[in-house]
Amino acid sequence: MREFLEAMHAAGNPGTVQLPCAKQRAFRRTPQITGWIVLAVDREDIEEPRRYEPGLLLSVDAAFHRLDSELRGWGQRDFPHYEHRVSPEPVDPQADHEQRILDALAQMHLTD
Repeated sequence: MREFLEAMHAAGNPGTVQLPCAKQRAFRRTPQITGWIVLAVDREDIEEPRRYEPGLLLSVDAAFHRLDSELRGWGQRDFPHYEHRVSPEPVDPQADHEQRILDALAQMHLTD
């Protein structure tokens, strides 16, 4: 992972996204975290069986954050619309996701 971060920082952090944190503050701007979506949210809302598995974001300061999405736009023209948010506190990726994370980082490094 260190090699990935060094290469991305040297290239100017291509492919990063800036997402709001899950905790909103009253009367203040919502903090945002900049990073790469390593594992996208896996969800199925329309068909049965419904499922939801949160994703994972790697911030530019080398911390993993949980990535969640919320289904929005019921009855609207742009339905379905997913609003993404990240956890403000870093998380420790589960051991069973370790290989998926390494594969995703290698794939992002090759494409950017």
